[in-house]
Amino acid sequence: MKKQLFRIPRRIISRKSAVAYGTVAFIVVVLVLFKTLLPQAFLHITTSLYSTGTSLTQSVGSFFSVFSDRATLTNRITQLEFERDTLYEENVQLTSRFEQYELTDAEIGLTNGVRARVVARPPVTAYDSIIVSFSNIEVAQDAVVYSLGGTPLGTVAEASKNSARVVLFSEHGRTHSGVIGKDEEPIELVGRGAGAFEAMVAPDFEVEIGDEVFSTYGDIRSLGRVAVIESNPSSPVKRLLIQAHTNIFTLSTVLIDDTSL
Repeated sequence: MKKQLFRIPRRIISRKSAVAYGTVAFIVVVLVLFKTLLPQAFLHITTSLYSTGTSLTQSVGSFFSVFSDRATLTNRITQLEFERDTLYEENVQLTSRFEQYELTDAEIGLTNGVRARVVARPPVTAYDSIIVSFSNIEVAQDAVVYSLGGTPLGTVAEASKNSARVVLFSEHGRTHSGVIGKDEEPIELVGRGAGAFEAMVAPDFEVEIGDEVFSTYGDIRSLGRVAVIESNPSSPVKRLLIQAHTNIFTLSTVLIDDTSL
């Protein structure tokens, strides 16, 4: 009589892999519970991590730039030295202009403005959101955030006593009302990401590239200018692409207005 051999089935997942997957799942569950039960503490901790990430990104970029082609760097340095005097004079003029646009709280119209430092912005954070830091101040959710030049940027989504996450008006798909041109024709502004917006108007709507666009969220304030006009004879609408005044990738300080609620 033949002796039957029984083969032990192989494990689909090894023991080490199972432990690894279990550990990852446990960490995810803990983070979700932590964010749900203690949202302010979670925001405070992630603000510090974002700030560290920003510093590391800049450091890594500086480190690897050392290894770029030396011949290219030498040529670039020579060119920069040649242009130095001209650029210095131009920089003085541009700085003077920039200071004219850096308005005081009163000039912007804020009676209770809170100045906050931007500790993380794209690409360290998710696009169309920034993390700001301030000192022991209660900031209301949905408070409007402005640039130092008075351009409306977005609203506070989450806040603790030391930091807040701000979602920008240019968030993809986010809509709010605005007006355009000297006649202040009403339009609907739709966020398209990275400080860009679009608006649909009638084909016979009179508009030109460079026309100023205003946001009416809470108050009428200049938001940006028309950058592109797309029209098609077969289309029932004309599409406007609008670029905000403020570059979200270089933001360093913002103003939070609690009185706008």
